[in-house]
Amino acid sequence: MNGENADQMDPQQPYHLPYDYDIGEERKPRSKKRFIGWILAVLILALLCGRILFCSSEDETPPAEQSAASTASDAEIAAMIQKIQQDIVRPHFADTERNAIAENAVSYIPQFSRRYYLSQLSDDPENASVLAAACKIYTSARDFRETCQFPYGITAEEAFQALDLLEYDCPELFQLDFFHTDTYYSDSQTDYISSMELSYQMTKEEYRLHLEDCKKVIASVCEQADGLSDYEKELLVFDTLTSICHYDDQSQFSATAYGALCEGRAKCDGIAYAATWLLRELGLTCMSVGGYSDREEFGHAWNLVEVDDNYYALDLTQDVPLLDSDDPILHTGFNVPNSLALYSDGINYTLDTSISDFFELPTTDCIDDDYYVRNELYIPAGSDYTELFYRLMDEAAAEGGFFSVRFASSDELAQCYHDFDTFVDDWYESRDILSLEYSYSVANFNVFYAELQPGQ
Repeated sequence: MNGENADQMDPQQPYHLPYDYDIGEERKPRSKKRFIGWILAVLILALLCGRILFCSSEDETPPAEQSAASTASDAEIAAMIQKIQQDIVRPHFADTERNAIAENAVSYIPQFSRRYYLSQLSDDPENASVLAAACKIYTSARDFRETCQFPYGITAEEAFQALDLLEYDCPELFQLDFFHTDTYYSDSQTDYISSMELSYQMTKEEYRLHLEDCKKVIASVCEQADGLSDYEKELLVFDTLTSICHYDDQSQFSATAYGALCEGRAKCDGIAYAATWLLRELGLTCMSVGGYSDREEFGHAWNLVEVDDNYYALDLTQDVPLLDSDDPILHTGFNVPNSLALYSDGINYTLDTSISDFFELPTTDCIDDDYYVRNELYIPAGSDYTELFYRLMDEAAAEGGFFSVRFASSDELAQCYHDFDTFVDDWYESRDILSLEYSYSVANFNVFYAELQPGQ
């Protein structure tokens, strides 16, 4: 992800290594310790080589066995040198330092405990550097700094990991252009980076106004949610976003929560970030999830949300209408297993490694709060759905409308689609209807829907 200036030192600025888990203090480079470490490595290497030469001069071991012993010793030497270099060059965070990093995160990232991914880093000693980098990027973006200075000991991989997690976990950072924030400056002597250039999509004043607009929408939803159950709150968020937002992958802010909440135009990631923001404000545990296709050069984003102690995949993009579309809202992606969300439109998605390599997502195999289960529109495998279809067709045909159901079995969905004309003929003959127009189709996640219109 690094830009053309990656690995280049800024010629206009001296190289600093700020050590600010207190976010403010500076720490000098460990140049003396690094020098001492190399001396120790050379001494150990010399001692071990001398030991090998001494042993080989007195040992009467056959040549083949001596070669094997020598090879083993070489591997041990290489491992020992690498360990020494890591101990000297790589900062090892003491418990007090890790605690300071976690405390800073709580202070500098609002509602830190609600951030599903970032909050877990505070309990993970191995990823203290990622959390430290996330704090620096967040505060730098908040203040609209063009350059984010990192504490010593942050690698480029850790910095971009932090950037990815901030995008998933902090929908209010819509001022940042995450896609074009890819230029960093590194220390030529180590793998660590000193700073990253941040790219913005708007000015500080524009952001202030847009943030207020977002807060107004959120406040309105929170007011409507008063007294609702968790399931009803989630349904309110679903209804809100599918009514105020249209799918659009071309607008400037389509990948942001602001685009979904205020401009009414967003693509999958912007829609998912808006849902995360709204649901968290309503007190639900929610996270944005991203995946990449195994066939195409694009990805997809959706949510995982906890309702009544169970997690579900919420894929709002399946239902947010296209521009100028009057298609019915089917609740296709409302509380399905995550296995379905990972297979959408015939495409297999693999979780973003920024998530899968560091976190274990909760299990999402429950269907109790699937929209179709809750509304008795779910057809288990092997069930006879004739009576259900007749009732739904009667209701839809009375004044003209549509109905939809979800099949547990994709094979039975395909069979229903194949036989539906015959099904309608049988139903039509048993009803006092002069004429009827109808159409039918299938949607993602095993949903079948039909529209019926009585003739004049």
